[in-house]
Amino acid sequence: QVGRFVSADPIGYAGGLNLYQYAPNAVGWLDPLGLHSKKPGKPYPCNSLTGAIAKEAHNTLDPIAQAYKTTAAGVMPDGTIGIASSDPKVPKSQQIYAESTGLSVHNGIGHAEETLINAGAKHVDASRGICLDCEALVKSNGVTTNTPFSGRKSRNRR
Repeated sequence: QVGRFVSADPIGYAGGLNLYQYAPNAVGWLDPLGLHSKKPGKPYPCNSLTGAIAKEAHNTLDPIAQAYKTTAAGVMPDGTIGIASSDPKVPKSQQIYAESTGLSVHNGIGHAEETLINAGAKHVDASRGICLDCEALVKSNGVTTNTPFSGRKSRNRR
């Protein structure tokens, strides 16, 4: 209940003075997948686990792809977390990431958020602000999100 392990840290005092502590500040340190070995300043500009996962999955893309694609993560009806891309098929780097972290992959035509909502997600977060079309879809389906709405039309919607 106080955020401690029941056995001492195997690396001893190299992990800090409190041998039973799992994080110096359990509220301020967010590392849902255990991938950041250094003290984070602000590792995830998001408010939820799905937001963190969307950003982690998005970061597996090369910088050029990151500028043009959107990645979304959502809580599926069975309680698992799934990811989707704005591409019709989730890119290979994100498929590998999903497989290594136990996430389901959802392919579909449309925006990443749209793909997850069509698959039944009830909570969705994205790697960038949610466009007007997806905002309407989120609201009409009773889906929750911590990702801000951009208030703009999609530049890629046909």
